[in-house]
Amino acid sequence: MSSYDVLNVLYTATIKGNLAFAKIMQMSAMRIYSQIAECSLSYAKIMLFKDK
Repeated sequence: MSSYDVLNVLYTATIKGNLAFAKIMQMSAMRIYSQIAECSLSYAKIMLFKDK
């Protein structure tokens, strides 16, 4: 293997690692947003109930 091949392998591994990390971050963000939405919905229901 030449040094070019080694760099190519490292580069590919880095990209795959970053993609996996990006997917994990995306899932975390989606989870956070859904929790915020649930809290907002609960808050809205409490406010509606309180007004009655």
